[in-house]
Amino acid sequence: MGEFTGEDLSGSRFLRVDLTDAEFRDADLSRAQFRGVAFHGVVMRGVELGDVRIDGEIKNLVINGVDVAPLVDAELDRRDPDRVKMRPTDPAGFRDAWDLVERLLTERINSAEIKNFYDFKTRLQETAQARLKATPTYRVVQELGPDHDKRFVVADTIGTDEWARAVGKSKKEAEQMAAAEAHFRLEGSDAGIRPKQR
Repeated sequence: MGEFTGEDLSGSRFLRVDLTDAEFRDADLSRAQFRGVAFHGVVMRGVELGDVRIDGEIKNLVINGVDVAPLVDAELDRRDPDRVKMRPTDPAGFRDAWDLVERLLTERINSAEIKNFYDFKTRLQETAQARLKATPTYRVVQELGPDHDKRFVVADTIGTDEWARAVGKSKKEAEQMAAAEAHFRLEGSDAGIRPKQR
């Protein structure tokens, strides 16, 4: 186990490192950026937090003896009532959540096309090659519905990992929607660089 005492590590970059059970004492982490970092079981005592922004999943976050996670959830639910639908508890709720995801992705894709952005397949390919040195591939894993109203389920794989799965009225639409989800997952500050867990 290494020990750094009195050293200037400012500007250092830690990428895919394991700092489990590390101890920071009298350390200055001002302007530090954390992306895709797990903070489970972390204890902070005598810390000063100011001008801090946290984006991501928050559970059991206790600040000065107060669990603030439920307060944050309640405020986010108030701002976006659709958010509640993303925590389904029964089959009907899961169907509603799926419909919501499909609608939001379709709106996002259409918005991007209207604004003349790159299509998501192109954007994902650029990002995946830059970050993972791999090219996305798409395959139809299922066909749903009758011939006159067929839907296609497409899986988006980068390297050996499946990053997204989406449904569309055509193979092209399903590929775009899968690419959009994978792109947001790869770029997302809350998700970090992780494949979809199945």
